[in-house]
Amino acid sequence: MSIAKDLADCHRQNIEPGFVPQSKRIVGSDLDDMMTIYGGLNNLEEAVEKAICDGFRNIFVVTTCVPGIIGDDCAALLSRLSAKHNEVSIRLVNSYGNMTGDFNRGFVDSAKMLLEFVDSSIEPKRDTVNILAERYFFKSGNISDDASVRMLERFGLKVNSRFLYRSNLDSIRQMRGASINFIVDNDNVTAELADILNEMGMYVGPTPLPVGIHAMREFAEFIGKWTGDADKASEVYRSEYDRYRNEIDESRRILRGRRVILVDMYLQGIEWMLELLQDLGTKIVRLGLGHSVNEPELSYCERDVIRRSYTVSELVYDIKTLEPDLVIVDSGLMGVGMVPQVRFNRPCPGIDGVLEYAMRIRDAVIGPAVEGWRCIEWE
Repeated sequence: MSIAKDLADCHRQNIEPGFVPQSKRIVGSDLDDMMTIYGGLNNLEEAVEKAICDGFRNIFVVTTCVPGIIGDDCAALLSRLSAKHNEVSIRLVNSYGNMTGDFNRGFVDSAKMLLEFVDSSIEPKRDTVNILAERYFFKSGNISDDASVRMLERFGLKVNSRFLYRSNLDSIRQMRGASINFIVDNDNVTAELADILNEMGMYVGPTPLPVGIHAMREFAEFIGKWTGDADKASEVYRSEYDRYRNEIDESRRILRGRRVILVDMYLQGIEWMLELLQDLGTKIVRLGLGHSVNEPELSYCERDVIRRSYTVSELVYDIKTLEPDLVIVDSGLMGVGMVPQVRFNRPCPGIDGVLEYAMRIRDAVIGPAVEGWRCIEWE
């Protein structure tokens, strides 16, 4: 079980504003083997009492698989604690994992409960947006986490709320102050949250925030129509395009003709990576996909290089037979031996994250596949 505490409460405790570490927002009841036998309600009660003692006044308790399996009556406990501390809001999100869904089900249920706090009387402001589903556990609290805000500001758009990242109950209440919501990714969880907001009458934009220069062009066209200022949106795109081409050309001179194996075991939507590899002049000799991953558009690769339900054994075989210059993977489980490797995930919106991968790919090809110290024979 975990306890999420309102971010505004963290600020009141003089924690540095801005990014608040997960350790300050979420605590666990520390279930161990003994508690799975005798029950974990005592630990949950202690954790909630400590949060209240620390000054938190808005507390959300999210259950996990174990409480459901062993039959802990969390609702009865929290009802008693609410009666004891009537000045504190304690709410329960029953998310019993493999009994009632999965991790994503708990995320959606938690988000739905928080959306109940949205103030329906607030009028939207023009050129003001919300960023939807910046999922907290994908963030690291560094400057790149603000890439979405910086990109939108270039189009003259002000960010009203970032749900659920760097948000508190006050910012959630103000969510109707934005005239449009933009999702960050198009995964199943985000799509479900987008449907919920649309049902609430909070318009969600037709596409995720752009990743890569092609998506940036389409996004700029949409923003130009939506704001009625196509000239400004076009100017922003042209500036970004020029910067993209200049930086890509630097790496292309090194990477032109390099053979690449790309492995996508988990991500949905990697057109930005395929586009980048094409712009860098590389040749994709294998695209290995996990069994649950959607097949990408074929604008940037040939169909005959794609293999579904790709395995480590197939990767090892392909390295021996296709002789790639580089392997790019989204999973640390796909070890590649003596071939240079780059790990990737979905980058931040805009082109900055994509350009960062261009440099990483270039540097991986330039550098040795294995650090020199690993080759030393120690006495």
